[in-house]
Amino acid sequence: MEAQVTTSGDEDDNCNAVVSTKKKEIPLWKRLNKDGYTPLTLAAQLGLADMFSFLLDERKIVQWCYGPVSCVLYPLDEVDLDFQQEVSIHTHTL
Repeated sequence: MEAQVTTSGDEDDNCNAVVSTKKKEIPLWKRLNKDGYTPLTLAAQLGLADMFSFLLDERKIVQWCYGPVSCVLYPLDEVDLDFQQEVSIHTHTL
């Protein structure tokens, strides 16, 4: 969503307006349900291996390919969610 602001001489209120704004939405793979699970962590919690593999495959980044060999990066920021929460709790208590 983008908005454009035009200013004219009689619109002093709009002088400090932002030219374009974007609505900040949380990406689907980072949204939490009521139990605090993302789609990836929920699939892991429920033991849905096919869904877990699908979601992980959707976020992969192919770094390079050379014939049948490829280097693929998998973002693990959601996989270590519990570990990240424990580390943040321990660093705040020190």
